[in-house]
Amino acid sequence: MYETSKVFLNIVSCVLIAALIRRSLQTKISYCFFITHKEIMSVIQVGPQSMLLICPACHASIKSRVEHSSTTRTHVMAALLCLFLCWPCVCVPYCVDSCQNADHYCPSCNAYLGTYKR
Repeated sequence: MYETSKVFLNIVSCVLIAALIRRSLQTKISYCFFITHKEIMSVIQVGPQSMLLICPACHASIKSRVEHSSTTRTHVMAALLCLFLCWPCVCVPYCVDSCQNADHYCPSCNAYLGTYKR
């Protein structure tokens, strides 16, 4: 009897964590300002995936290179999964791109274009 209630609590905690993760993934679009000679040249709105745009640094028409990076929210989600005895699922926030920020770079000149924050 004790084991079944323990398993049930573990399943309930995993479901609650999944609901928290889904709720915390409400995304915001961030903006990147390019400053040269103390003037704002342009504002680029970036999204979660690679996009076509003109690089403000080299003025080439490019498709941005996206690198995903972990954030504090990613680490907190993994810690919560660990705390609620869902330790086999701890790697999920690190493997899923939707739990990480998307950093955009120019493939030609490697200039930073912006970050899509999750």
